[in-house]
Amino acid sequence: MNGSIENHTHASSSPQKVSSNRPARCCRKHRGLAALIAFSPLLLAPGIAAANCAPEEPDSGYVDSDGDGFDDNLVATDAVIVAGSLGCDSRVASGSKLVKSTVADVSSVGASSTVVQSTLNRVFLGANSHVDRATLGAPEAEAILGEGSVVLPGARVFAASIGKNARLHRNANVNGGLGIDFMRLGDNLSLGQKARISIRNLGDDATIGARVEIGESTQAGDRFKIGNDSRWDDGGVIGDNVSIGKKVIINGGFNAGDGVVIDNAVTVDFVVSVGSYTTIERAVSIGGYTDIGSNSLIMNNASIGSQVTIGDRVLIGRQASIGDGANIGNGSIVDLGAAVPAGSEIPADHIFTSDGTVSPLP
Repeated sequence: MNGSIENHTHASSSPQKVSSNRPARCCRKHRGLAALIAFSPLLLAPGIAAANCAPEEPDSGYVDSDGDGFDDNLVATDAVIVAGSLGCDSRVASGSKLVKSTVADVSSVGASSTVVQSTLNRVFLGANSHVDRATLGAPEAEAILGEGSVVLPGARVFAASIGKNARLHRNANVNGGLGIDFMRLGDNLSLGQKARISIRNLGDDATIGARVEIGESTQAGDRFKIGNDSRWDDGGVIGDNVSIGKKVIINGGFNAGDGVVIDNAVTVDFVVSVGSYTTIERAVSIGGYTDIGSNSLIMNNASIGSQVTIGDRVLIGRQASIGDGANIGNGSIVDLGAAVPAGSEIPADHIFTSDGTVSPLP
């Protein structure tokens, strides 16, 4: 069925009717299938829309005190709607403004929020939020954003719940999935421009740099940081207070404890585990299926082979190399520039020097 909207401006007292289509409300039958609003973009005054959301049959629950055609229980009488489309089942709270936007499929816009030239589809937007030229939600991929969220032009959010005070920069992409792949992201998220993330769970106070990519089935705790142009592929769990630098490449199956620090330009191959409070300095490379213990330090430009085991409290010096399958015991030191042969066993509390000598620590 078709409905119509009368548009009134200060320049003319003659109404202009605009044909529209919209989905019926879930719980009552309406004449109008869509509310299309077409006004001068400069006209921002409450009560200017005349939509057609009244039910076809008498309904004591429908209230339209301001005569705008919207149910007052869903659209506040002081809400401003300027050019665009608003579904009759969607909610717009007091003090909010919709400008040239499409809001549909039982979406909800919180109080004192602004939505400009955006598309919202099954979206629940918290109070005091701002969305500018963004795409949020889809019929089978709802988006939830907490109060105080700021979404900048080109950003997209699908199948995700984001906490309060999020800031999504230009062309950022939050792309979850159905079921267990629905994303749950904490408060105070900062997502850099052109970042693309599908992380399943993310704690509070995360900072994700520009052009970062994070794959599916990943999880990170509170205060997670990852620098510009870094990549973390599918799979893995990391703890709280983990910091990853710029231009880092982490392949799938990466796990790390609390407080791990990974500096710039590090490369981590598949299925690597790093214990809590270990630091990996700049330009280190780590082969696949390697386990690194807690409270260890791997210094600049070191090279760690595949299937290596490094214990707790281990120091790997600058430009040292560890061959495939080597085992470095707890509390041991590999001197700077030293080359540990593949398959070597260095006992706990020993030092491997650059000339290949293995000696107990004093």
